[in-house]
Amino acid sequence: MASATASCNGPICQGSQLNLNVVHNATTATTFTWVGPGGPASFSSTAQNLTFANAQPSLSGVYSVTVEPVGSCIITRTVLVNVYPNPTITALSNNGPVCQGTTLDIGSTANTSATAVYSWLGPNAFSANTQSASILNAMPVASGFYSLTVTNTYTGLPYSTNNQTLTCSATAQMSAAIVPTASLNIVPFFTICQNSNLALQASAAGATSFSWTSSHLAPLTFTSTLANPVINNVSPPNSGDYSVTAYYTSPITTLICTQSAVSNVSVVPRNPVTPFSSANVCQYTTGTFSASALNAAGYQWYGPNGFNSTNQINSITNIQPVSGGNYTVNAIFTIGTVSCTTTSYIPLNVVPVPSVAVIQSITVCERQGATFAANAPNAISYMWSGPNSFTMNSPNPIFANLTPSMSGMYTVTASFSNGNLTCYNSNQTNLLVKPIIPFNLGADKLLCSNSDLFLNGPAGATQYNWWGSTSYTSNTQSMFVPALGPQNSGIYVLEVDLNGCKTYDSVRVDVLTPIIYTLTPSNRTICRGEDVSFVVGAAQGSENYAYTWNPAIYITGPTGSLQAGQPLGTTVL
Repeated sequence: MASATASCNGPICQGSQLNLNVVHNATTATTFTWVGPGGPASFSSTAQNLTFANAQPSLSGVYSVTVEPVGSCIITRTVLVNVYPNPTITALSNNGPVCQGTTLDIGSTANTSATAVYSWLGPNAFSANTQSASILNAMPVASGFYSLTVTNTYTGLPYSTNNQTLTCSATAQMSAAIVPTASLNIVPFFTICQNSNLALQASAAGATSFSWTSSHLAPLTFTSTLANPVINNVSPPNSGDYSVTAYYTSPITTLICTQSAVSNVSVVPRNPVTPFSSANVCQYTTGTFSASALNAAGYQWYGPNGFNSTNQINSITNIQPVSGGNYTVNAIFTIGTVSCTTTSYIPLNVVPVPSVAVIQSITVCERQGATFAANAPNAISYMWSGPNSFTMNSPNPIFANLTPSMSGMYTVTASFSNGNLTCYNSNQTNLLVKPIIPFNLGADKLLCSNSDLFLNGPAGATQYNWWGSTSYTSNTQSMFVPALGPQNSGIYVLEVDLNGCKTYDSVRVDVLTPIIYTLTPSNRTICRGEDVSFVVGAAQGSENYAYTWNPAIYITGPTGSLQAGQPLGTTVL
């Protein structure tokens, strides 16, 4: 007796292939009749094995098959067919296109079981297991296709005879776009000097346009559509925030995306600096100069002879002509680490005051003269002053017949000028007038031969020096020459030295030759009553003779070279 077995590959998921099979052992010709769940009117087939591609749930039900072998009994078998529906994804959605950095939301609408499982796959290794999902801070790499698989799970009878699990799924996909918005690069902080040009800077890869604005009120309101606009000649009121917006577009969408940033601008004020100075100063005095600028944080000076200083007020003591010239000052203004300056300069003229050259000390003797000398390059005048109210407007005063009372310190002041300032320099000459000892040796002398010569010099000298034409010398205060002869005639000079100052006087001494005389008669004896004549003859001497007879009695007179004697008695001559 023949036997048969009917089977199917179910349960299966919607869309799968359904296979119905009959296995028998009949050895004769056999016919087969399949009838579907709705009876022959709904489905019938005479094939041994049936195949249904893309099976739908409507095929579910009990299928019967009749096996009729020739010459044998008819065999009827039934098969339960279950085609379970797949989930239905009715819609996929996303909020794209969206801008880079925002959130991309994806979602779905599906007819499915409560136990359905969702599985999303997308670009940049994206995955999710929820019905809807969000991608925060979406980047352009997230653009592309997103697929969703929804799976229904059927477990146990009647899905499986061995308690296995049957899963049925559906898949759909959609595209999502993220418009790239590259980083907006700016200079976040600007600190620049007043009167400079402010060059705002913005760059962003892929940006199609830019827009700058500021919060300043008119007339300083600022707008620009340039990426790198320039504001010329800025001032402190231009300080503040400048906002820039970069715009991004995509050819696949009308969406316009933006990136914004803020540049904070600080304008360092540069107020004028006003310098002051003494303008003209004399050499060796103190030159001062200073500067003032509103809100200046500091000052920097530069000047001649390597001068530099950070002081607001400066002094140069004992100033020299090399320090004359223009002094430049920078007033410094700061915000943070940025310093700005304003510059000015002021001249400082140094009137040269050269040294006054003099003869430091002059020593002369009383009654002598002296000449002072003063010399200073470029001096325009000289003024001397000294003891006894002495003044003279001359570089080289001349003195004559000096006296000790004129001794003392004489000061000369030379004046110098640059046309705006007159300066002075002084020096001193010490004048010492040493006293002398005036004296007089008296009148010239006429002396007889064999006379003594005595001359007396003044007292108080430090040295005496006698000399004469007769080769006489002596260093005593007084001179004494006994028993003069004509050979001692001549000029006798006395030099009196008082501490180096000498005075002189001289006297002429004439020594007469000895008188040679004769008396006639020389010796004679006469008688009483007799007359006798006496005759005296004289030579040499001054030749201006005077005769005196002694005794004057018995002769005619006491004088005269010729006498007559009348002796009245014995007379011895």
